[in-house]
Formats: sequence, structure tokens, C-alpha cells
Amino acid sequence: MTPTNRLSKLVKATAKLPKAIRNRLWSKVFGRVVPMVGSAQIHYLEVSHSKVVVKIENHRAMQNHIGQVHACAMALIAETATGFVTGMNVPDSCIVLIKSLKIDFKRPTQGAMIATATLTDEQQKLMQNYLSCWEAKYFCLTSSGI
Repeated sequence: MTPTNRLSKLVKATAKLPKAIRNRLWSKVFGRVVPMVGSAQIHYLEVSHSKVVVKIENHRAMQNHIGQVHACAMALIAETATGFVTGMNVPDSCIVLIKSLKIDFKRPTQGAMIATATLTDEQQKLMQNYLSCWEAKYFCLTSSGI
């Protein structure tokens, strides 16, 4: 059985709701917990111990000077996805903070952006069972899809 923390308990409690309501609820609740997420209007499409998928629409507040999703907004959804998949797996006694971020932009964007962060079973077990909060700072995650 997968160990649970407050975040994973919240996600589990909403599992029986219809997908559209569940996703909207996650976006509202998580947006209140992390104000930047709420301000950017990030939508949570999928949340589990192994995968988090988030989406940001190409709305005016998140655009650059040429009408595309701003590079900082792309970094935000990548960090949000990796932060929440990590948050699903660490004990409540740990605080998830990013240590570094590297993004390679491949081409100009069009429309909404989706970021997906995944953890292997091995990575989940490492976070849930073996890492102390101090050791977790050396753990590396990769986010894709932006």
C-alpha cells in the first residue's frame, strides 16, 4: 500500500467525483494553497502518486510580447507538475522546495501548454520510505511536455 500524506489524502477523497468536477476542485484548492498557481489559472488534469499533468491556457496575463505563453509561465507549469508529484510522495514532515531548474526551449509555442511530471515506482519508494527530508534535496525530477 502506498503511504499517504495530507495531499494524497485530499486527492483520494475526491476520487469518486466526476472528472470535470474533480479537476476544477483540485485547481481551486491547490490555487489557494499556492497563490501563484491560482493567479496563473493553472488547471490540474491528472494527479496521482506517479503522475501529475497540469495545463495553462494562453491567456493575456501569461503571454509574452508576441502573444505566446511566456517562458516564465512554461517554467511555472513544469515546476508545478514536478512539485506536486513530489508532494504526493513525501511525508508531511517535509517541505517541498525547488533547488534548481533547467529548461531548454525547443520552438515557439502555440495555444495552451501542458506539463507532465512522472515518477517511477523506484523513485516513489525512495521518497516514501528511505529519504529523510534532508536527503531529499539531492533528488532529481524531470518534467516533460513543454
